[in-house]
Amino acid sequence: MPALSAVSLRSLEIFVTVANAGSMNAAAELLNASQPAISLAITSLEQTLGSKLFDRSVRPATLTWAGKAALQHAIEVVAGVRRLEAATRSHASEPVPVLRVGMIDSFTATLGAFLIQELRDMATEWTVVSGFAPTHLQALFDRTIDVVVTLDEVPDSAELYHREILRESFVLAVPTSWDIADNLEDVASTRDYIRFGREAYMGSILDRYFEQEKIRPTQRYQFNTMDAILSMVAAGLGWTMVTPLVILKSNCDVTKVRLIRLTKRAPSRRMSVAMLRSGRTDIAENMHAASIRAIRERIIPQLNALVPWLGDEIKVIEAP
Repeated sequence: MPALSAVSLRSLEIFVTVANAGSMNAAAELLNASQPAISLAITSLEQTLGSKLFDRSVRPATLTWAGKAALQHAIEVVAGVRRLEAATRSHASEPVPVLRVGMIDSFTATLGAFLIQELRDMATEWTVVSGFAPTHLQALFDRTIDVVVTLDEVPDSAELYHREILRESFVLAVPTSWDIADNLEDVASTRDYIRFGREAYMGSILDRYFEQEKIRPTQRYQFNTMDAILSMVAAGLGWTMVTPLVILKSNCDVTKVRLIRLTKRAPSRRMSVAMLRSGRTDIAENMHAASIRAIRERIIPQLNALVPWLGDEIKVIEAP
């Protein structure tokens, strides 16, 4: 039996057309091809299948018994492929019934509304969740989430489609009531550090940075939300490290919290959109593009209105 790949869809289409049209000349006209090309395609198909499909001893050629037996199967294959193509085109243009999206908190609070407003017609129903589990890549493999905006390092994988959205640098946040130099080393050596303890990711970035820079902060407080941490900073209890989107999400009172750019290379975090390649990857592509527009047109101006240089701490990553 020949391999499936040995029988081309085009040859089956030609076979069906010749059988229905009644002659190779008529089929050639319908398919906008030459009669010799049609004849060659039929001969090649016969050789592949090992059976004569047409009796050429009569004019016009008529189907053999093998040809009659093959015709119905060929019709089903050609029709099936056409249905597949139509379904794929429809699938890519119609909204999905339910779209389950995992977004990290600071992304949801600052960009979520803009994103959904622009892409709302891509899904009939949106379910957007935040928190620890729904914003990690494992949620995709567990099939609990369709697309995720994550802080995870996304590996190059045949299974995953992903686009990096942004990188944002951490800045130093201290109470405005402190009379202290704008220097991380001095702040860390003399004042209490308020650590974000909800996720290992954020803490690990800063822990590695402190280790590289040989900074040993005095960790006295740990909170599970950045809103609480910034409230503690505003109250004068300590200092922290924070990113621009987190500041925007918290509606931080910049009259009580002073933000300071680091003079050395600052640590940063990155956000990516990812989904399984078996899904509607056009959704992730559109989410990436819409996110970039929203950051440029809305988020960066808002950040710069809070602190003139704060928007510069976000770098958007354009599609390759």
